[in-house]
Amino acid sequence: MDEKARQIEKEKWGEAIDSGFTAVPNRLLSMQSTLDLSSDHMIVIINLIRFWWKADKMPFPSIEKTSKETGLSEDRIRQIISDLEKREFLKVYKRDPENNVYDISLLKYKLSEANKRRDSVNIEIYGKLLISSKIDFEILMNKINELGKLHGLEINITLVNGYHDISRPEDMVRSVSFVGSNEGAEKSIELSKTIMFQVKNIINKLVTGKLDDYLSPF
Repeated sequence: MDEKARQIEKEKWGEAIDSGFTAVPNRLLSMQSTLDLSSDHMIVIINLIRFWWKADKMPFPSIEKTSKETGLSEDRIRQIISDLEKREFLKVYKRDPENNVYDISLLKYKLSEANKRRDSVNIEIYGKLLISSKIDFEILMNKINELGKLHGLEINITLVNGYHDISRPEDMVRSVSFVGSNEGAEKSIELSKTIMFQVKNIINKLVTGKLDDYLSPF
């Protein structure tokens, strides 16, 4: 960090910055839900990043120290580290009989992969039909969010004016479109068709009162 940047941080944080700071990628924070990381996962990851000072020098904070500073129990920290290793967010090596070294460089590949998978999708739905069908918008959004997680997508809903045959609630969906897709045109078109079908299915089940299977809503 150059002197100008350091001064900016000093103005923001005052003397708190004197003991140092930790650089955490914004992508890690913004993709916490996409990566299915709990708050406990995040605090352990950030504390490991805190001691990762050079790219080729992996951190080795003790579990005891991490427990004291985070308030998490040592057993909970071991559980989280084991889970992160199973999911290939990090690799654990023995430094000595009492302590581990944590290769968290794997995390950057996870972030890169997740970013490539995460497309933004916009779905247009006839707002007047939504209201006249008495669909609970909050329930609809919950189901749409479940659908997004299933595909690794961020799905947005846009309500548009218009009229259609109310006997066909699935016709409420006007269009499904990708924004900034990283999957390529052919893959995006294929996925658009799949999402269009699944969203129509959700709406149809909401209108007919058949959306009662939480595990298989699509």
